[in-house]
Amino acid sequence: MEYNDVLKKYQPLINSTVNRFSGSTIPKNLLRLQAEILVGEALNTFDPQKGPLANHVSNYMKSMNRFVNEASPIYIPEERSQKFGKFTSEVATFEEKVGRKPTYEEMADRLKMGIGDIKRLSEETGRKLTSDISFADNITMAFDPTFNEKNFLDMVYNKLENSDEKKILALTYGIHGYPRLSTNEQIAQRVGVSESTIRRKKDNIITVMRKLK
Repeated sequence: MEYNDVLKKYQPLINSTVNRFSGSTIPKNLLRLQAEILVGEALNTFDPQKGPLANHVSNYMKSMNRFVNEASPIYIPEERSQKFGKFTSEVATFEEKVGRKPTYEEMADRLKMGIGDIKRLSEETGRKLTSDISFADNITMAFDPTFNEKNFLDMVYNKLENSDEKKILALTYGIHGYPRLSTNEQIAQRVGVSESTIRRKKDNIITVMRKLK
């Protein structure tokens, strides 16, 4: 097959490859030129005994990522850019809902990522998070100090509709006949759910508290 015929056949692949890297600092015409060069290299090295031409061309196109990174060091791949956007959005949503910065652990739970990845995203986006904050500290921030603490906690307890959230509040403060437990791990074992579930439900409890202030 002639080179021009191959270029025509693989125009959809060339177009999608160019569009995928259009967010880089490299002009589109140069991206297209490099994609066409890769098609030519694939054609020159093609061996029918090793598989179809389509697979060979697709494999060559994967090297566009290296070309873009080398030609434009500040380029952020599309997948990474999406992570930045998702991270920034989740942090903003959390701050609006809970009224404080989230912890690294809370963002790891929300985004289903490792703590190390969350810390890197925090540094790279400039959205600083906090170290783990105890639920007791959050509650202190959440309610009006003019309330009697016991009366306020009883009011929150009665307002909560979820039975697990009621139990979590009771276990955190040792009210309503429950022992007082100091860690999420202990509470999670007692309630029978994961620690990440405990953290999410504590967010909901704090939201109720803020409404009752």
